[in-house]
Amino acid sequence: MALTKVQAEGVNLADTFAFTGTVTGTPAEFVKLGHQNISADTTEVIFDNIITSDYGEIFATGDVATTSGTDCHMHIHYRTGGGSGSTLSSNMAHYQGDWANRAAAGDFQGNVLNGSNAYLKLATASTIKGGANIGFEASWRSLHSGVTAGATNVSSREIRNGNFAWSFHATNANDSHGGNGWFRADSSPSTHTITGLRFVLSSGNMQDGSISVYGKKIT
Repeated sequence: MALTKVQAEGVNLADTFAFTGTVTGTPAEFVKLGHQNISADTTEVIFDNIITSDYGEIFATGDVATTSGTDCHMHIHYRTGGGSGSTLSSNMAHYQGDWANRAAAGDFQGNVLNGSNAYLKLATASTIKGGANIGFEASWRSLHSGVTAGATNVSSREIRNGNFAWSFHATNANDSHGGNGWFRADSSPSTHTITGLRFVLSSGNMQDGSISVYGKKIT
């Protein structure tokens, strides 16, 4: 006989159970889509075929050690083509900006980029000191296919909006810095279906750490 009601005291699950059916009625949640641990001299971290229309928001987080003596930034590129993905090198212009401060003095810093990169750059306000680690997170809305925006002062196009945060030992004043920011990825005039992400440093290699990607299911 099917179990239709559970008493208020709850159910004791201190045993091993095998669920073969489908659980329904659960709220939308973040699902881990990919995770990679990083070993010395890793040139790039790629997650292919993980982003689908099932997810309304994509969230990436990581803590990555950089090459000693090589100052750099973290770049997040977009991949298309599913399991055998390729990196977009153009037609995904990023308009982004961030605001930050310095731990020792609280000095405000900020910077913007006006569509100059086909990738998300972390960060724009500071540069990672070679040998330091960058802790970061970034989130995208509608990353898979974008949202077609109506004409404002520009023509209709696919837009992907998002936010990011970061912290690292920076070259500016040789001190700990942290910040957060916004971005808009503009794919005009081309259209793209994004299925993966690529993480790479602007100079040097990744030496240690890990990167994870999560998706928030659409109800």
